[in-house]
Amino acid sequence: MTITGEIKNLIGLKHHGFWGRAEVDGYTFINAINYAPKEYGKQNFTMFMLAKGDEIIADDESKVTFSSSNEFIDEVTNKPIAKNISYLYDDGDKKYKISYEIENVILQMRMINVLPPEQQAAMKAQQMDPAYLRFTGITTLEIFDHDELTEKHSGNAIWESMYFGNPEDF
Repeated sequence: MTITGEIKNLIGLKHHGFWGRAEVDGYTFINAINYAPKEYGKQNFTMFMLAKGDEIIADDESKVTFSSSNEFIDEVTNKPIAKNISYLYDDGDKKYKISYEIENVILQMRMINVLPPEQQAAMKAQQMDPAYLRFTGITTLEIFDHDELTEKHSGNAIWESMYFGNPEDF
C-alpha cells in the first residue's frame, strides 16, 4: 500500500486498534492490530512477537491473522469493542494462537473530555471524538504442531484500544 498526501500526525493514519502484552508460564507476547481510515483502504497493520524466555520464536507479521467476536458498544465512549480478540500465527506445521477475553473494562475515556475548551471546539468542528479504553481479562496461548494442540497456557492480561475515527466512517 502506498500512502500519499500530507499526514500531520498519527490520527491521520489510525482509525482504531488494539494493543496487548502479557507473560504466561515463561512466554512473553506483544501484539497489536491497527486499522487505517477508509481513505487509506482500511488497511490493517499487525504487530506480533512471541518469545519463550529470551528467545523470540515468532515475529513475522505476514503470518498473522486477526479475528474478533462478541462485539458490543461501550456505553461511555460509544465505540464498538470486541469482547474476544485473537491472533493466529501460522508458520506451516507450527501455529500459535493468542487470545484475549475481556472480563473488565477498567478505563473508558472520551479524549475530548480531557482537553481545554478551545481544543474541544476544534475537535468537534472536525467531527472527531477519540476514545481510549483499557481492559483486563484472560489471555490464552495455544501452540499447535501439525494442527494438534500440544500446549495451552492461560493467565491474566491487560490490553488497550484506541479509537481515533468515528465508527460510522469505517
